Amino acid sequence: MTQKSFRLIIILIFSIAVLAKAGDIKKTKQNLSSYDCAYFEFLSTLDSKVFDVIDSVHGQAYIAQDGRYYVEIGPDIFLYDGDTLFSFFRENNQLIIEKPDPEYATATEISFVMKLNDWYDSKALKEKNSYKMTKKENVGGDIPDSMIIKIDDKTSALKIIEYFDSNEDLNRIEILNHETDSICDSGRFTPAFPDSVEKVRL
Repeated sequence: MTQKSFRLIIILIFSIAVLAKAGDIKKTKQNLSSYDCAYFEFLSTLDSKVFDVIDSVHGQAYIAQDGRYYVEIGPDIFLYDGDTLFSFFRENNQLIIEKPDPEYATATEISFVMKLNDWYDSKALKEKNSYKMTKKENVGGDIPDSMIIKIDDKTSALKIIEYFDSNEDLNRIEILNHETDSICDSGRFTPAFPDSVEKVRL
């Protein structure tokens, strides 16, 4: 999975989990400020018609409202401490260290959800408990133009998100567990990688 794909997945997981906190989608957009951090377990599936393959991977994420995050997708770890992004690829024991452009991070990283009301329009679909999110005009950033979310009939908890990526492959994210913290565990955003890793600074 590419780093770009990873960023997109985390953006979407945080966005739609916030939306699915209650049945009134307009109200749920405003609930983001009610907690500082959120924890997610998810299953991400890519259905590629071009390569005729379906690939699934489990993941977990701990995400702060201020944009910091700790994410595990399969064997790989991605950590952003608010200043530096660490990407650890376990298979080749390599750690990539870089400092994202602040403007880019604001537009495409986790802080994207802070402007969810400003950047997306919401519309209920005919299928019960399904919504379409459409990016507003003049909104930039590496985010989906549209996505479909589905929530639980009784609890309004998020169930599924679907969107097509730039390759026209169908991406499906299923939220397995979602918890929130009123106070973040800052220790989760402290880099702690093996001393033996090969460090690559970009």
